[in-house]
Parts: sequence; structure tokens; C-alpha cells
Amino acid sequence: MDTNGVDLLERKLFTIMDDAAVEFVNKYVNEDGTLLWRKDWPGMDGSDDPYEGFMNLALLYVLGGRDELKSISRHIWEGITWWLVACTGSIL
Repeated sequence: MDTNGVDLLERKLFTIMDDAAVEFVNKYVNEDGTLLWRKDWPGMDGSDDPYEGFMNLALLYVLGGRDELKSISRHIWEGITWWLVACTGSIL
């Protein structure tokens, strides 16, 4: 396959991943950037846990994903951070 064919396949893969990322966010994140989760947070093994499901949105953007992933990932980061502070009093 020539270089143009590879480029087209890479772009198609990014389009599929972009669409899947947006669908994932729409399914698991509230409009304010917080996660769809219970009201009470009984505990966790690390404050990084809620971030882990969404950390690759920014990576996908940096590698060539659609521009809106940058603002989506920041919005979710801010929402999760606010949520953790509200639930636990800390992000540590």
C-alpha cells in the first residue's frame, strides 16, 4: 500500500476513534463535566480513578483527533475535580 493509502486509513481510524470518544462521553458524563455516578462516594483506592477513563481524550486530540476533544477533555477534568472536592473535601 502506498503512503496515501496509509494516510487515508489513519484518518479513517481517527474518525472512528473521535466518534467513539464523543459517544463514550455522552453516555458517561453529565453536561457539567461530572461523571454519571451515585450521590454518595463510599470510598476509592485512589483519587486518580475517575480520571483514568477519560485521560486518553487529550492524547487522542494531540495525536490528531478532532479539535473539540481538547475542550471536552478539559471540561471533564474540571468536572471530575470539582466532583471529588464536593464529595470528599479533597482531591488527594
